[in-house]
Amino acid sequence: METTPRFPRWLRLVHLLLVVAIAAALISGQFADDYRRAAHIGFDLHLSIGIGAACVVALRWLLALVGPPPAAFTAWQRPLLDPRDWLGRVRRTLANAGALEPPHAGLGGLVQFLMLASVGAMSATGLGLAVMIEPGSRAAGLGRALKEVHEAFQPVILGLLALHVGAAVVHQCLRGHPILTQMFRFGRARGPEE
Repeated sequence: METTPRFPRWLRLVHLLLVVAIAAALISGQFADDYRRAAHIGFDLHLSIGIGAACVVALRWLLALVGPPPAAFTAWQRPLLDPRDWLGRVRRTLANAGALEPPHAGLGGLVQFLMLASVGAMSATGLGLAVMIEPGSRAAGLGRALKEVHEAFQPVILGLLALHVGAAVVHQCLRGHPILTQMFRFGRARGPEE
């Protein structure tokens, strides 16, 4: 029988912070278009939430690059830099028909990496906008281009989130792998966890 990997409590907390920060940034972004007005509470709210989300994303990237093994993407680094291997990952995952792979491996690992890269890019463009946009006026030139790139990442992130959450639900409900239960359980451990 396959065992679902157990992640330490601190890593699950970082994941939860990432979920909340990304959700809050995506939702508050729907109200940020008022930056052209003199009174721009939607923009100010999104800016504040976006800066907080960028900090959480930066923490996750730091853990991915230099963190301990459960958080580090060391297993991904070489293959992810080579997009020719992406199709191979998809083929291997489909051939295994839903078998549970190690963390950050296979198609799941690719989706996780692309999601983290997308929220990283959205954070970076958002921080650039915070410096370039003059509230009370329309964005122009480079600020306008940066705004368009920033907004273009929203459907990408939503699509990747749908894949990520959908796969977790399939594993939990159809395959019997308690991924969601283990990711969001913060009470006392029922056995060796940390």
